[in-house]
Amino acid sequence: MTRLFDTAKNNGGLEYVFTLVRVDGLSFDTPDPLVGLWAKLSTFRTAPDPAHQLSQYCDLAASDAPLSLVTNLLNCGHGRPYNISPFNHLRRGHFPNIIEPTISQRATALAQMATADGEAEVARVITDAYPNQLLASCTDATQGAGGTNDSQAALNNLFLFLQNLLETYFTRRREFRSSPRFFKLPQFEVLELLVNDDVGIFGFRVHFSNRSSAEFVRHIAATICTNLTLGERVGFHVGSFDELTHEWRVGEKWLYEVGLPGRYNELGNWKPLVYPSDSQALVERARALSNDPGIQGALFYMMCTGHKVIEFAVRTSVDLPIDADESFGLSRQLQLWKCPVPEGEQSHGPVVLYDGNLFLEETDPESIRLAIDTIGAAMNRLAFAFGASIEWTLKYQLEQSAQGCEVPSKEELQLLREVMAADSASPRDLFALDAAIDWYNQGSSSKNIFTRFLCYYIALESLSTAVADGDADFGVGYQRPNAAERRRTMLECIEAKQNELLNLDPKRFIVEAYFECVLSLKKKTRCIVELVFGEGHPYVVRLFEKRDGYSLSDIRGRLAHGGFTLVERDDEQLVKARLPEIEQIAREFLVRLAVHLKPSDLPPTWSQRHRVAISMSDPRSTLCTSTLDVLPRTDWRIQPEWLD
Repeated sequence: MTRLFDTAKNNGGLEYVFTLVRVDGLSFDTPDPLVGLWAKLSTFRTAPDPAHQLSQYCDLAASDAPLSLVTNLLNCGHGRPYNISPFNHLRRGHFPNIIEPTISQRATALAQMATADGEAEVARVITDAYPNQLLASCTDATQGAGGTNDSQAALNNLFLFLQNLLETYFTRRREFRSSPRFFKLPQFEVLELLVNDDVGIFGFRVHFSNRSSAEFVRHIAATICTNLTLGERVGFHVGSFDELTHEWRVGEKWLYEVGLPGRYNELGNWKPLVYPSDSQALVERARALSNDPGIQGALFYMMCTGHKVIEFAVRTSVDLPIDADESFGLSRQLQLWKCPVPEGEQSHGPVVLYDGNLFLEETDPESIRLAIDTIGAAMNRLAFAFGASIEWTLKYQLEQSAQGCEVPSKEELQLLREVMAADSASPRDLFALDAAIDWYNQGSSSKNIFTRFLCYYIALESLSTAVADGDADFGVGYQRPNAAERRRTMLECIEAKQNELLNLDPKRFIVEAYFECVLSLKKKTRCIVELVFGEGHPYVVRLFEKRDGYSLSDIRGRLAHGGFTLVERDDEQLVKARLPEIEQIAREFLVRLAVHLKPSDLPPTWSQRHRVAISMSDPRSTLCTSTLDVLPRTDWRIQPEWLD
């Protein structure tokens, strides 16, 4: 019987659930026949004389429930649907004069089915437990018992068959006590298994996307059947078809708010999300809930999969002393799993790959934001503890930056010629310009948005201060004030800061007075920037006047003095949003000085034409698909380049 149940479980799916709870119609005060039969078996003692043995046999063989159970186990194991009345085809006559099939007829039909299915052992067990001649004796007293040996052998066979069947059956129901309770079904339905500690699975409920549901519950002396259609196969009344949506829901909640156990990817894998419908509505909902691409991606992942978890990938130079395929718990919710090296390769090079996940208690945007911050902090600490390099990324984000290739035309090479012509500048101008260009290129090469912002700003600031300090000229017409004038300007600046801040925020007064009045980097930078772009230019405004609480200069100061941190997602998003501004301003500032432009001159530019290659084998390019079969890759193990 164990193999019969195993085959049904492996091949039956939802039909196996129907078989275990034995779906049938609504009933009250109707004891479960298998529970009653199991109670008889638990106290069974074989009678000493043939007449009583026959009576015992007939009593045990009277129920057709075991035969129906085995029939549906065969149906499950061989891809056929659960049948509420598997022996209806043996009925004779017409309503209301219907003649029900005998136990002998049912057993014979079951043995024939088992033989046709290649289940010879099942057919033999049924034939031995339900011999036709002995069953005839149960219904016709004139037939006789068939001999002491025959009745005793059949009784023993029937007892062993029923004991094995029912013991396995009730054990399999109890196994569900520790199993997941919710499962996704193909048509945006959610199966909820109804389980308790006494019997295990005792029913199920199917939730539909229009918030309605259907259920079957089996109690010891009653059954409840709601919104099911019963016949040769079980169906559902789903309510209003017009209100069905392409969403997995459990009542008023999204499935991910309830949470499927585990995660979407197998450990070590990173494959595109599979969603059997148009996912654009989910994209729009994720964007409506948050402006943060990371939070949006986490929400989209959960809506698509139903799993209440954030998946991420890590590339680092730390090779933790754990075996490949082994997990390392950084906390109760946060785990890393060491990705094995592909067979035939020595290593991933100088890096080790880890697959990570963080299980969520709550799924609101703020909780997700805190969870992502937790991942970032944990990765920083891991790298810091061992003085290592580390890169990590959320696997699923709605916004992905594609690596492109700049494609200027032949005519646009004039820009390069003009920049290269800066070689004709004075040596001190050339040195300052190349140093600033190097800072700019360092920013463009960095993956860290804080580093990029600072590099772009330093490119602009270093070139400005070089001109202000007399270390470069570029023909901008800057006249450096003498010492007395510089002192007067410094004192005026300090006094203004004192009037503005001393009583409100003494600490801020000291900081701003020192950096803006004494060191005067900001003043020097602004002075030169205004000469290059012109007073009141939008770039000057963006650099030095606050917008949403910060100017670009303010952000530079906060970054330089530790006021911003990547651990705080709000800080990261603020800098990320303003990064294109400082990049554009710094670039044009360098170009204008390189080719000696006046504020009224238009800078040389180019079309910004790029070529981008998108690989359908890269999960960063293919976020979501209706099926993986259309993609060229079948091996979705995490690759080092996916963290670039």
